Amino acid sequence: MKTCHIQLNNSKNVRLDKSGHSWGYFCQKSQVTIDQQILKDLKKVYYEQSGKNIRLCLHKSPKSLFHDMIIFEGKKGIYAPHYHPNKTESLQILEGTMAIAMFDKNDKIQDVIILNSRQTFMYSIGPKIVHMTLPLTDLIIYRETKQGPFKNGDNQTPSWFDTNNKKQVGELQEQLHQAVNLNI
Repeated sequence: MKTCHIQLNNSKNVRLDKSGHSWGYFCQKSQVTIDQQILKDLKKVYYEQSGKNIRLCLHKSPKSLFHDMIIFEGKKGIYAPHYHPNKTESLQILEGTMAIAMFDKNDKIQDVIILNSRQTFMYSIGPKIVHMTLPLTDLIIYRETKQGPFKNGDNQTPSWFDTNNKKQVGELQEQLHQAVNLNI
């Protein structure tokens, strides 16, 4: 089997799915290479879409047994706290700086990890740990891996959080900024 060099405009190699909360480019080949050009192409799409989150999925579909994604997220986004009841996920930063906060059952920040490509660049989060990501640079590019397939219920919101309350998200983001000693 020949290795495939990914190109976004080649529908034999990549299928675009716009139905999720972020656009997903799903690789249609099993053996793929990712180079700096594909990251540049994805960055261009990200900026053309006014900072809409996008992901390059190295798996063929949400039904795949292993999910391996390169995710582009911006500082303007709202990333709510959540947990995965039965799955561990690993995050590896490729570009930019991000914070990951872990919360206790009463919405208090228990720990904050800063990921960047120069120091701590990878973090693994176990099942049932409530966490929230926050880009600290205008754009972050990171790799996320976890067990598939994706099912409704894989991402749960803690009982103390109201997903419709944007003010609550802003307050948590402010707490997280304070926890990493940033001026907001």
